[in-house]
Amino acid sequence: MCAPAACSAPAKAVTEFALPEANSLPHLMAKGADGALWFTEQTGHRIGRIATEGTITEFALPQAGNPIGIAAGPDGNMWFTEAPGDRIGRIDPHGTISEFAAGLSAGSSTGSITAGPDGGLWFTEDSGKLGRISTSGTIAEYALPDATGVMALDGIASDRGHIWFTLGFPKNAIGRMSIDTRQIKEFALPEGSSIPQGITCGPDGKMWFTLPNSHRIGSIDAVGKITEFELPDNGGDPGGPSEIALGPDKSLWFTEFNNDRIGKIDTAGTITELSDGITQGSSPNGIAVGPDGNIWFTEYNGNRIGRLKSPAQP
Repeated sequence: MCAPAACSAPAKAVTEFALPEANSLPHLMAKGADGALWFTEQTGHRIGRIATEGTITEFALPQAGNPIGIAAGPDGNMWFTEAPGDRIGRIDPHGTISEFAAGLSAGSSTGSITAGPDGGLWFTEDSGKLGRISTSGTIAEYALPDATGVMALDGIASDRGHIWFTLGFPKNAIGRMSIDTRQIKEFALPEGSSIPQGITCGPDGKMWFTLPNSHRIGSIDAVGKITEFELPDNGGDPGGPSEIALGPDKSLWFTEFNNDRIGKIDTAGTITELSDGITQGSSPNGIAVGPDGNIWFTEYNGNRIGRLKSPAQP
């Protein structure tokens, strides 16, 4: 047995880093080409950057825009949405911001954004449309078949030939657009499923998504077959699993917004959850894998960024 002075508490699974400015509401997150993690600050009207050792830098938008989604572009820049501003933004590794609005419908309320397999950035619009912006700033919009389904805060991701997206109320479905034909197909979720939110491409070729209100993780294959897995401890509050990302261990990692947990699910459906080191009431939200192989996430109400050491790391 060690002497009291020599003993130390075991390291927690999660390390937290406080944002410099209060009440910023860090939202979604993505890995950048510069080896850092970039995130949006919804009410702070800023784009944040955190290096893997924890240094945070913030960049103010030219005008208030409530940034939501963020993704790395093929041009080495980060691209982000501005929900009420009807703009798409671009920030380079040095923090220079450009904004693009031409081609966006008024009231589009842009939300999530992802890099597509065609070299463009694709994003959701609350107006019942998908948007695409080229790295030169040209914007095009594509209306859903009946232009319904809340999309702005929902998810978007891509595989080799499609853009996949989650459709909220009243659709409650998963959508898919062909890159080649621009044809859109929608797959209704099984009865009893909650409104889907985050979505990402899994190592098995399926798309994996979160179902916050029914405390489940779902997957959909290329022909539209949907499978759902219930969380072991679904808690007492709705809004469980939020955003989701593919981890270095080939598991799908997700945040649990109302339950202050990080979870992971393997392709067989085995789910593990942890909360060690996450401050109560933090509301984990956006999630991404860092260049260091660790799992990084935003703490929306905690005004912090969290880092979880991946089991795949030594």
